[in-house]
Amino acid sequence: MTISAAVTSNAFNFLNFINSQVDPRTGQYTCALRLPELKANQLAGPTVPLHLNFNPLNNADSGFGRGWNLQLTQFNPANGILALHTGETFKVNVQGAEIVIPEKKIDSFHFHILDKNRYRVEHKSGLVEILEVGQGQLAMPVQMFSPQGHSVSLNYEAFGTQPLLSSINNEDGSSLISLLRTPNEMKVKLFPDTALETVFVLNISGGETKRIVLPTEDSASWRFTYITLNDLTCLKQVDTPTAGHETVTYSGTAHYFPGITDRQLPRVGTHIRDPGF
Repeated sequence: MTISAAVTSNAFNFLNFINSQVDPRTGQYTCALRLPELKANQLAGPTVPLHLNFNPLNNADSGFGRGWNLQLTQFNPANGILALHTGETFKVNVQGAEIVIPEKKIDSFHFHILDKNRYRVEHKSGLVEILEVGQGQLAMPVQMFSPQGHSVSLNYEAFGTQPLLSSINNEDGSSLISLLRTPNEMKVKLFPDTALETVFVLNISGGETKRIVLPTEDSASWRFTYITLNDLTCLKQVDTPTAGHETVTYSGTAHYFPGITDRQLPRVGTHIRDPGF
């Protein structure tokens, strides 16, 4: 059996790089950008999960463009909100020496307070994260451990008032991934300064991520077009590297927030996928 194609491009290797869908519960169109899996310490682990998500409810540029955010575990001591890298969010109640998470129905992780600035999250998969309070008074992961005890360290720099991941290093200090934000660009380098270096580039204009350029010889890219509705930045078109595109139109009838009458949430009316050629 032979493998042949009319069009040859490394872009085909990244067709599942971005997953997009309309959430049937909220009517929101969201995107998830999935970076290649990073297995640290010469494959000894841990495996670092890195996902870049677009959510129209996030109207801030936290380094990746308005609405886009790197999904890392984080804890806000001020309001007790714990957000996991899996996308789950929980309210943590501290009752004396006991930690109560009412919304946690499945025992998939354990949360521990080490001291007033450090926290520990143990996942069912065996991954352990150490969170430390830093920029913006948010506790972000500074170390990740595999079940066998191998670790990586995470470093941050300030981006406005928020912490922005700048690098992840192996136990020997070698760089696993580096991120550099300039006014109109975010460069994400996997295995920097090695023969395996791979670079993804986010082109950012006016605070909006317009293109994500893939590491291909032909600079294949995903392109994004936005629309502002009810003071929220929403995606209205996504163009793929293979000439396909998704078009999103929004209903004239918005959702209302429970108990809040002066704020409306745009919801998708139609979502059309055209595969192109």
